[in-house]
Amino acid sequence: SSFNDITTDATIRDYLGVVWYDRDFILPSSWIQENVVLRFGSVHFSAEVWIDGVWVGSHEGGHMAFEFQVSSILNAKTTKHRVTVAVNNILTPDSIPQGNLVVHDDYLGLENEFDFSTMLVCTGLWYCTVVETRHTGDR
Repeated sequence: SSFNDITTDATIRDYLGVVWYDRDFILPSSWIQENVVLRFGSVHFSAEVWIDGVWVGSHEGGHMAFEFQVSSILNAKTTKHRVTVAVNNILTPDSIPQGNLVVHDDYLGLENEFDFSTMLVCTGLWYCTVVETRHTGDR
């Protein structure tokens, strides 16, 4: 869900920058020899991902699904693991959609300037995030 949708408080609703997500998961012991994948349905806008404090990878693109093969990161001696995601919603002239970061002289704040009026500030994990196994050749 969108981090910005959890309240009507403007300091959260209009927040631009990095937010952090943590979630513990249990890996079945039968999966330890499998090809384990961490799949995100969508993260707005860019994501840095760790499992158990080990950097997994990054993705930029907002509304696209992406995944990481994480078998080599998971410790076979434990079943409980933690996935951590840093999500940044600041758009740039090179991002899609495009935006500009503006720092105002009369107050401390950042905002995205868009060429269109329908884009709202949103940050978060969108759609499902799952840990699953894959057979060779599966997508």
